[in-house]
Amino acid sequence: MVDRRRAGRDLAYMHPERVTRLGEDAYLVRGSKGDDYEVSLGGGSCDCPDHQNRGGRPGFRCRHWWAVQSLSCSSVTYKPKRIRSADGKKEAWTVAITRTGVLLEVMGGTMSREAAEKVSAALNGETEQVTERRSA
Repeated sequence: MVDRRRAGRDLAYMHPERVTRLGEDAYLVRGSKGDDYEVSLGGGSCDCPDHQNRGGRPGFRCRHWWAVQSLSCSSVTYKPKRIRSADGKKEAWTVAITRTGVLLEVMGGTMSREAAEKVSAALNGETEQVTERRSA
């Protein structure tokens, strides 16, 4: 069985360029086979074949509708993330990039916990500038 919510979220996060806003409540979503589908977020409709065939079921939403919903209701945040070595003895920090609690990627490189917190705060717009000198 296809998890349309997850498929839509994956489409939105991996290919946000395939979702175009047409108006207040109308979006155009390019499907996996290159076809464009018009989605009405508020109306809960899409003109894709999946929605046309199953859209009468209560609560049904296709992956294109979920993609639009994921992008319109989510925001990107940056959070400090602890990284441990394979043996669990060493610890370092980096910054995780998340959207609505879903990990998108981790920034390259490691740093101290304090530096990760400062970088996260700056990327989230909570501070104006981050400067830290590395010791030699």
